[in-house]
Amino acid sequence: MDNHRIKLPRVSVLLPFRISDNYLSEAIESILNQSFINFELLLLDDGSTVDTHDTINKFNDSRIRYFREESNRGIVFQLNKGLKLAKGEFVARMDADDISHPDRLEKQLCFLENPKNAKIDVLGTNAVKIGDEKGLLDFKNYHPKQISFLLNFYCPILHPTVMIRKSVFNNGLKYSEEFKYAEDFALWRMIDNGNNLAILPDYLLKYRIHKGQTNQDAQRLEIQTTSCLKVGNLKSIRYIDRFIFSPRLKRLFIDYWFGNQNDMRPNVLQRYYIRYMKFFLGIRSELLNKIIK
Repeated sequence: MDNHRIKLPRVSVLLPFRISDNYLSEAIESILNQSFINFELLLLDDGSTVDTHDTINKFNDSRIRYFREESNRGIVFQLNKGLKLAKGEFVARMDADDISHPDRLEKQLCFLENPKNAKIDVLGTNAVKIGDEKGLLDFKNYHPKQISFLLNFYCPILHPTVMIRKSVFNNGLKYSEEFKYAEDFALWRMIDNGNNLAILPDYLLKYRIHKGQTNQDAQRLEIQTTSCLKVGNLKSIRYIDRFIFSPRLKRLFIDYWFGNQNDMRPNVLQRYYIRYMKFFLGIRSELLNKIIK
């Protein structure tokens, strides 16, 4: 008898995939082996090119709910479908090629259930790179106000590490098809109220780097660097006037974020991005210190 049968899960883990490799089993196992057990795992099959039934059926665990699309609908569609199906009070993300630390769900839930953190709606973590690259993905222990500030410049939260209060989606909020490949960045900007996003300093995910990500990363860069500013208010203008005094750097900043986006080719965007990030990273610490003073 399966003793994991729980009618009302506290956490719903969304794992979309379109499998063509051998990583899915490791990802599923890392969730099923969590120290916190009151969750459901929603496997969202986006029209896989190979038969995944054998892979999934070998896990005799009623916490798994499997949903399959016959055709490829895309990650945004699958995530919004998962949000509709989720029964938990909290929603956690997971990718099919990553591995969660055994205490991940427990530590994130403990943080979000602490009354001191009642205002936090989105909680990410740090990560360890595995696969073709090794090292740490260190997103620091930023104050929520600092994360809100950084969202005006780049995405400071790693999507497959997050746990989110499902209540933030009660007003019809969802992932936007308009921001394909940067759906997470767009969502954080829509959720952000200046003080409700946080990052645990713990390294609770093994984030796999592999060749299959190359094309998606290129598309993500292009989309992220041109269209995501439509989502939020353009607070960046205020930061330009407040912190950037050089006319040349101010023009670089404006050209990068607010140039004629329809005419900007990927190679031009890449060039702007490299110049812009080199400049921004040089002054980031100073700006972040000013934000919380």
